[in-house]
Amino acid sequence: MAGAALDVLAITSHLQHDAGGAMEGEIHSFAYLGCLVSFYDRDDPAWWRYRFTATSAGAPYAHALSEALEALGAAGALLPGSRGLVLSDLGEAQLNLLRGSSLGERDHYLEAATATALMMPLPTVPAAITLEPQLRRALKWSATTELLEPDGLDLIRKQFDAVTKGLSEEKIDAREDLMVPAVLWLSYLLDEQQSSSSK
Repeated sequence: MAGAALDVLAITSHLQHDAGGAMEGEIHSFAYLGCLVSFYDRDDPAWWRYRFTATSAGAPYAHALSEALEALGAAGALLPGSRGLVLSDLGEAQLNLLRGSSLGERDHYLEAATATALMMPLPTVPAAITLEPQLRRALKWSATTELLEPDGLDLIRKQFDAVTKGLSEEKIDAREDLMVPAVLWLSYLLDEQQSSSSK
């Protein structure tokens, strides 16, 4: 629960700064992208500590995030803003406390995930995430399925390997700024979708 609380507060803080607030669906999408960025860096999705499912609409969803959103809203840590949720002073204090704990390293991945919205239009990022192989499959079959299962991870790993190879050919250290491979991966998903739809 503490990990999900940090994720909600950190994503809201980053998007509040960059876009004026965070929508609930964006929090789920950017948390999932943060988890995938951590998988790219660590190759261990279990490190994220909670699970995601694909909804029939093809969006990532985590029950732990919904619980954290409800609890933080009830406590007054999250407030409605002009564009989605923003942090109250209490929310800022809670975020700083969590960042100083053993969970603080998570924010490194969440910052890389939300920073993709500085390089791409914000609505494009969640849309691109839905093109991830497991989410695309869920949308095709209108099914709710567990994400980050072994078969799905193998597909993502292959895509990440291609991104890493491209960066190494350009002599770019992918792990120095994890936003770079995240943006390249999202761009790859969008390009692949555009290529398949034009055939």
